[in-house]
Amino acid sequence: MAVVGVCSPKGGGGATTVAVNLAISLAGDATALLMDLNPLTGSGDLYLGVEVEDGWQQLLTWTESLSYDVLLRAAVRHSSGLLFLGAPSNGGVLGHMRQLCLLIHHLSMLLRWVVLDVPHTCLLDSRFSKQCMDILLLVATSDPASVRATSRCLQVMRQVGYVRPMLILNQASRSMLLSPEQLAERLEVDVLGVLPGDRPAASMQLYCGLPLATGSGIRMQQRFEQMGSKLCRLFPDEGEGPSRSRGLHEPA
Repeated sequence: MAVVGVCSPKGGGGATTVAVNLAISLAGDATALLMDLNPLTGSGDLYLGVEVEDGWQQLLTWTESLSYDVLLRAAVRHSSGLLFLGAPSNGGVLGHMRQLCLLIHHLSMLLRWVVLDVPHTCLLDSRFSKQCMDILLLVATSDPASVRATSRCLQVMRQVGYVRPMLILNQASRSMLLSPEQLAERLEVDVLGVLPGDRPAASMQLYCGLPLATGSGIRMQQRFEQMGSKLCRLFPDEGEGPSRSRGLHEPA
């Protein structure tokens, strides 16, 4: 019923790590799907330790006739219960934007949570940003380049009236020049969560397919569970139909 976008305005900020582990945390109590929207470069399958034959592109032609059974045949189920639709190995996202928006709309009717690993190029398309997400989580680190890219992205979002953004500060440490609270105040955005640096756990996920949210990093697992709980409070399960800021209409 809720669509959560995860994006790093500057590459390398950890958007895929956050998207994968947040989706796993949400899947603990409800049906959840992770959708990798990074064509050619998507790596969600590596982070989950699963094999994907075809990406979500095969579902673009189903749209209105999409059913849960059809989804199950196309998606890969992770051991956590999370459903995963991998990125296409050929072709781009922007060329199928209308069909992609329709697909995400219908997926949100079937599932409690749809988490999107979003490339920053998608944010340039107002149709996607306004019609496909209920909330956009911007993943940033404290380095100046990441902070500047996040600030610029937020400025664009405010100008065109995009969905509500929230910040996830990744790789936080005591050596940061600004505290998470000070950084959030400077960017004028609410913080959903703060993730500490944990290189060994991150390496276990990338090279061994052991997600942080399933126990390879206890501190990180707790942080993702806390963020999942916050999202559940922001988007309570009302039982009947989606409740979202972008309305009940299908994408134009």
